[in-house]
Amino acid sequence: MRKIYILLNLVCILSLIACQENAKKTGTSSEKTEINTKNKETSTVGFKDNQTETDFKYYLALQEQLVAGQAEKSNAIAKEYIQNAINKDTEVFEIYQSITKANDIESIRENFLKLSIVLEQEIDKQLNSGTIYKINCPMAFNNGGGFWFSKSEEVLNPYFGDKMLRCGSVMATLKK
Repeated sequence: MRKIYILLNLVCILSLIACQENAKKTGTSSEKTEINTKNKETSTVGFKDNQTETDFKYYLALQEQLVAGQAEKSNAIAKEYIQNAINKDTEVFEIYQSITKANDIESIRENFLKLSIVLEQEIDKQLNSGTIYKINCPMAFNNGGGFWFSKSEEVLNPYFGDKMLRCGSVMATLKK
């Protein structure tokens, strides 16, 4: 039992060191002003259907606000999605409804992970053109890990925001 405890502590420490090293190499959290411009420089992504196009557009907008730590703006994006949703009878729609009821950034981030999980198959099946990166942060959610999708391979962590902006790595590239 003691060996397991020591091993788990070692894994946690190594993960923390790896993320801190990544932050040192790529810059600090004071780079918030660059986030908006860098996301807009990425390539265009196309999908086979309008539903996925809409879902991904709002997903990226939500992700950007989570990176910035903006709970109120995240809620506003969720409300706008609900108003403009093509299909209101989906799990994605239900997750956005949960986000509008969330009172804190951590609850929104938990729902964002659920959204990432639900959208994974939709994105993979419907991607028609462009490149999407699947990025993972092993330290998210008490070291349980969490992934997200991005049009850029640059790591901007929506689960930690400016606390650990650069924690994560590209785990897959979806390209059509």
